This record gives sequence, C-alpha cells and structure tokens, in this order.
Amino acid sequence: MIRLAQYAMDHSRGEVVTEQALYKGEINEKWFQPANVSDSYETIIRELQENYIGLDNVCKELKRIRNEVVEGRACGKEAIEIAVRSMILAGNPGTGKTTVASRLGRLLFLLGVLGTPKPIILHASQLASRYVGGTQEIVNEKIKEAQDQRALLFIDEAHDLCTGTLDGQGAINTFMAPLT
Repeated sequence: MIRLAQYAMDHSRGEVVTEQALYKGEINEKWFQPANVSDSYETIIRELQENYIGLDNVCKELKRIRNEVVEGRACGKEAIEIAVRSMILAGNPGTGKTTVASRLGRLLFLLGVLGTPKPIILHASQLASRYVGGTQEIVNEKIKEAQDQRALLFIDEAHDLCTGTLDGQGAINTFMAPLT
C-alpha cells in the first residue's frame, strides 16, 4: 500500500488521483509486497545514542515524550490532544540540534501526533522582511504551513532573532500566541 500511495503521489502532478486513473496506470504486483518499514522509536533512540556523543539527556526527554503520548492514548486521548510543549535546543554549532529536531519529528509522527515525519526547518534569517510588519506576516505563514501539515516547526539559529539585525521582536511576539 505504501508503494501504491507513493506511485499515486508521484504521478498525480497535483491533480486528484481517482481509482480509475490508477487502473489506467500500470499497476505492479511489487506494490503489494510487504514494505521494509524499519523506522521505530527504538531505531530513533539507537541512532542518536550510536552516532552522537552527549545526547543522553535528549534521549531521556524523547523517552519521556513517548511515554507521555502512550499514557495519554491509554487514557483515551487522541495523540493530537496530547500537549507536546515547545522546546529550545541549545548548544554550540555542530552539536546536533537540527538532527535532534529531525528525529523528534520522526518520533512524533510515529506516535501519531504529527502528520509528517519531516520537520519544517527555517533559518531565523528566513523570517526577515524588508518592510514593516512583514516579519509577522512571514511567521504567520510558516505557522499556518506547519499547522496545515501537522509538522514540527524548527527555527535554526533562533538566537539571531535577538541580535537586532532582524525584526526579531516582531517574530518572537508573533510566535508567542500559538506557543502559549
């Protein structure tokens, strides 16, 4: 089914794919073979532990998030109803902040909280605008994009919003409403 869905997405060219359109294409028996889906919570944690040094606390936090979602679901809550708090990933360049955001997106997707495993990753400079009020408009667009896709939104180099060269205060103020 995964292969069939991928074929439909690859050949839709932005159009609605109907059942008839699929039958007109060449349906391949290989699409209905078991797919090799090896992504799991354990895989994500193992990748971080084996490939990165010093992420023990991050792994503990990912385990806590997973347990919180699993417990919430056991109590009858939908995964989307379980609050996943905003986070700040801090550290020197090259310490794995973007990698952790990527793995967090995969984890939350596997748990059914997110609609996509791929986070929307923006550099703080991408939020800058040349005109007054433009930064807030850009931030609102990115927030809406993340909400529509049910995706994790990661702002790389967010500290640049505080340097004064960007309309960082406008961006921060705009982020505050959906974060709270």
